[in-house]
Amino acid sequence: MHTIKVLGTGCHNCLELERRLSEVITKTGRTDIQIERVDDEPVIRHHIPLDAIPGLLIDGRLVSQREVPTIETLLRLAEYGPCIKNIQGENMLVIKVLGSGCANCKKLEALAHQVVEQMGVQAEIIKVTDDPDIMAYNIMSTPGLVINEKVVSSGRIPSAAEVTTFVTNALETINP
Repeated sequence: MHTIKVLGTGCHNCLELERRLSEVITKTGRTDIQIERVDDEPVIRHHIPLDAIPGLLIDGRLVSQREVPTIETLLRLAEYGPCIKNIQGENMLVIKVLGSGCANCKKLEALAHQVVEQMGVQAEIIKVTDDPDIMAYNIMSTPGLVINEKVVSSGRIPSAAEVTTFVTNALETINP
């Protein structure tokens, strides 16, 4: 059974995403998919900032945020199965830099951009600056680095080699 979660507060776009997902499940005849609405703000913040709703999680992996994918895109996602693809059907990482925006947080964000660019990896890099969103990751100090919802570093700026290793390890989990 696959679980699709719509992250949102019941706004128009969230409801439209739920409607489109139901239509896709009907069209594809998939009986192994369960849709859930997540409207609890702390839970939403664990995955995306509140201004990025609606969010779409498939089997725990973020595949879309800030938009309502088209029916055609959702049909493609249903065709691919579990959540190893982004909405364009490509493997993707979501990297979050946790911190208030201090100099070290900015350095870590720049380092993350540098590493994914050098590796030629598609990744969405998100700055998480709100304290409740940061606290959801249970880190003791910033900056923090989260890759595909796994905290890989906190309280320091890892080296470029370390970030490369973190990204490589994360890619291995989505590209077995």
